[in-house]
Amino acid sequence: SGTPPPPRRRKLEITFDPDARKEYVTGFASRKKERRAYGLAMQKVKDRKAKLEQRKTDRDARKEREEEQDAMRRSRMEEENEEEEGGDGDDGSAAEMRKGTSASDRDGHGAPSETTTFEDETTRSNFGGSVVVTTTFGVPSDDDDDTDDDASFDAERRRKRGPTKGDEEQRYAGSVKRYMEQLKGNMPSKKKKRETDRRSAKKGGKHGAASMKGMGNATEFKMAQKVLGRAEAKGAGMKGGKKAGSKKRRGR
Repeated sequence: SGTPPPPRRRKLEITFDPDARKEYVTGFASRKKERRAYGLAMQKVKDRKAKLEQRKTDRDARKEREEEQDAMRRSRMEEENEEEEGGDGDDGSAAEMRKGTSASDRDGHGAPSETTTFEDETTRSNFGGSVVVTTTFGVPSDDDDDTDDDASFDAERRRKRGPTKGDEEQRYAGSVKRYMEQLKGNMPSKKKKRETDRRSAKKGGKHGAASMKGMGNATEFKMAQKVLGRAEAKGAGMKGGKKAGSKKRRGR
């Protein structure tokens, strides 16, 4: 007796919306058009992405080729300098200067380095022996560090400030929404297609050879039939006259 009665189950009410039914029944064509536009837009987005990736690959390959050409040019200049320095003699003195065997040696950080050994008399008298100088290429300078710091600072400030108008336009340029809006304006509607079919049916169809060279239209064909009929009638009359004349000659 102390337990509360179980709650009564509420009845499920279903209301009929005639406007929603009409929109569903009459919206098959529009939904089909929407799906078709979405599929075409997605394909355009994929094509744009593939084009950008291909462009990036080409740019990286071009940059790599330029770096290889620069390295070859640098090594050629170094070889020419070595030949010039080896050919010059200072009063026949034994001024010996020897460079490293390979200018493309790399240090622990992966940067190219060049080793040069000085063994002339001036170096020995000033420094007490030979001097080895190692030059490392590609080490970033203080200006490069400042540039990197400025770039990171700008990126952080841009992130805090939020997307700008240019960023939004760039995202919109490669979005599905942009391509769908373009395709919807260019896709013909069902009503326009019916009107086009009706106009073409009124004009009448064309046979397969109608567009070939030397083929005429219906008016030219009728005129040709008339000319041919007249020629045939004239030929038949001339043939009948010849037969009659021959019979008269035989009678004489």
